[in-house]
Amino acid sequence: MTDRSPVTIYLIQNVIGFAISAVFVAILLYTDTLGLWSMIQRSGDGWLAVFILWFFNGALFGAVQFGVHVMLMAGTEREDKGGRGGGTPELARVPVTHRSSARGRR
Repeated sequence: MTDRSPVTIYLIQNVIGFAISAVFVAILLYTDTLGLWSMIQRSGDGWLAVFILWFFNGALFGAVQFGVHVMLMAGTEREDKGGRGGGTPELARVPVTHRSSARGRR
């Protein structure tokens, strides 16, 4: 896997999201979900509604696609490059003493 800039990754994932949105809107129109295709055919501004549906679903799907991609990138790191964290902490027993200040209390 080649290292890409974050902007390139973002653009690629958004293009994928908008493609998924196009398929999603096409399925919605083909199946005439809630009479959507019928309403679009009867309205003069129906194609504006299709564009808005595609655009906002594309923005949503692109953001989800980008988020999933970024989360999956965490598993592809090669080696620990130093810095803080990254290792498992070592646990040790520490003796604790306690002296009660009130005798006879329950």
